[in-house]
Formats: sequence, structure tokens, C-alpha cells
Amino acid sequence: MPLTPVDPRTAHRLTPPQQTKRKIRQTAPNFLPANANARHERARHSDLRADGRSHLQNDRNGIGRSDQTNGMQRSDWPPIDFSLYGLDRGWTGPRWLEHVEGAIGEQAAGIWLAHSPRRVPTRGHQWVMVGTFRPRSDNEAKERELARDLAFSGLAVLINELIPDLEESDRRRFRRNSIIYLERRAARHATWTQTRWMVDGKPLAARFARFAGGWSGYAVAPTGTGLAVVATSAPPDAPRLVRLESGAEYNFALAEPIIHPTTLQQSVDRALGTNAWPVPSRRPHADHRRILQVDT
Repeated sequence: MPLTPVDPRTAHRLTPPQQTKRKIRQTAPNFLPANANARHERARHSDLRADGRSHLQNDRNGIGRSDQTNGMQRSDWPPIDFSLYGLDRGWTGPRWLEHVEGAIGEQAAGIWLAHSPRRVPTRGHQWVMVGTFRPRSDNEAKERELARDLAFSGLAVLINELIPDLEESDRRRFRRNSIIYLERRAARHATWTQTRWMVDGKPLAARFARFAGGWSGYAVAPTGTGLAVVATSAPPDAPRLVRLESGAEYNFALAEPIIHPTTLQQSVDRALGTNAWPVPSRRPHADHRRILQVDT
């Protein structure tokens, strides 16, 4: 079943663009900002591994600097050196480069590509994120570790994007409990519901878990490449993934360094326009309440 956009129209501007532009940071995730409605300003979800540590140690000397290293700015990621996957031609809506996993100045550990007429999950609009993670090895133990990390990272994306409106005390508890909740659910990744995705025209076994009306799934391709898909308003057996031949559809060049944060912001601006769009208010779902009730 191909994924198709529900409504590709540009959303009405409610806030100045500078308040809605998402910052890409290399720090542990801050699931809740001081202002719960400023979701675009929070730190990114996926700088954690399933064990709670960063995927790659931050390049403390490199972030924010413009030193030259082999002709590359230290504020860049090198050109991507592994195959990326996105939705096939059945998706005719906007596409963009959403997030890069890994320390700036080093090879990316993973790439997240977004597909939606809205920047954030919005009722009535399909929203799909596809993450591709470099192969670790053909070692079975490494593959299991990759599967657990994929489960953790994808579910972290979903929780981060579906943060509800909460009182200050609940925001603090939600932020603290989210990591515990993620670690526990990711540890059970092998028991997640089975499904199948189409990858380069062939079926691939995958697993998924639901959260607050959305779902997060993962699969490991025969090549050892890690795949994660996170979605709302789309069924978990719908993804049809294909290997990217170029980054043109996502408004960036695969063969060029990814400049922090310019490349990412230009990609989303070209996909969705420079106007702001509404960040929906979210009432707590039963799954959010489960996080609040996590026994620490």
C-alpha cells in the first residue's frame, strides 16, 4: 500500500519562523523544553544509544568551530559513505533531510529522512520518518545490538514528536521517566509485533511497537544496514523503501558534506517553505500517562 499525502497545502502561519525552526544539537535529548509548546526548539532525540549513552562521543573541540580538516569544515559531517533509504515513488508529498546521527566532524552513524506535508505529526496528515544506519558488521551479536539501538532511537523519535502539553512538575517527571521507559521497551524489541516492509522491491521482516497513536518499527537488511521507520496516520505494513540514487528529492547532495545546521534547514525550507506552521496542542494519551507513572 503506497503512502500518499492527505493534504499538501502549506499550513497557516501562527508564529514567527525563527520560533519554529528546529535546532540540531549534539547533546543528550531534552524531551521537554521549558515551554512545552516550543517543540521545535528542543534537543534532538537520537543522540542516545539504547544503553543511554551517545551514539558517538561528541567532538567537543569540533562543534561550533570552522577549523579545516582535509579541506572540510569542522562544522560539517563528511559526505555520506553508506546507502540511504526513503519512501518509494508512491509518496508524492514533501521530503527532506531531518537529522544526522553522530558527532560533527566524523562519519554519520545514521540519517533520518522525513516525508510529510507537516513538519510535526498532525492529525489528518501522514508523517513518516525513515532512518538508515550504517552496518556494524556481519557479527550476530553486533546485529542484535544494532536492532536494539534501532528500536530505542525510533521510539525516542516518536515520543519526542508526540510530547503532550503538561504542567511543569509533570514535564520534569516525563523527561526523567522517558529514558527509563525507552530502555525498558527497547530491551524487549525482539517481542515487538511482526510485520513486513518492501525494501528495494523485496519483502523484509520488521518489528514495530505503538505509542500514543503512532508507531515505531525497525529492521536489519541482509547487507547489515539498519532501518527504522516512525509514522503517524499510516499503517505499519505500508512502508515501501528504496535506496536513494541521489539526495535531490530531499534537497541535499549525497556527495557533499552536510553543513551544520545550514544543510538541514535549507532542506526543510525547500520542502515545506519558509512560512511557519502550527505546532498542535496535544492532550496526554494513555501512553504518556504510563511514562509519568514509571517506577524509577
